[in-house]
Amino acid sequence: KTDQYYQFSLLHHPDARKIFAESRPKLYPYEDTGKVVRVLSELLESSSKSRCKFVIYPRMKNKEQIERFIREKAKNVYAPCYIPRSLITVLPDGQVIPCLSLGLGNVRDHGYDIRDVLKNDRYKGFLDIISSSTELPAACNVCCFAKVRG
Repeated sequence: KTDQYYQFSLLHHPDARKIFAESRPKLYPYEDTGKVVRVLSELLESSSKSRCKFVIYPRMKNKEQIERFIREKAKNVYAPCYIPRSLITVLPDGQVIPCLSLGLGNVRDHGYDIRDVLKNDRYKGFLDIISSSTELPAACNVCCFAKVRG
């Protein structure tokens, strides 16, 4: 089904600061940005009338968002992210991770109480980093939940 999302990562980091310290890739230097905006806008428009949906990542739903993303070179264009506060995954081995592959602990080590895992300083630090960022952290560049403001 096209309305389902799957996420997979081989990496699990014990330190949020390491995840956010990675370098940020630069936006591809398009020769004709007007053409890029026009083609992507046309695809979005045709998608709205079709059963086959076209999705741009990071999420952009209109021409204005596409123009802003390209004009600003993908810097300071993202909406605040609430996913880390609303999505927690427990892996088959018991590891608890938020949206990123940041290992928060194992439910087995906390009496199978996920709330106890989420009380740790690692999770609080992760939320502080996400909340205080004025720019989307580098680790989030390819996240399917990232959305462009506007």
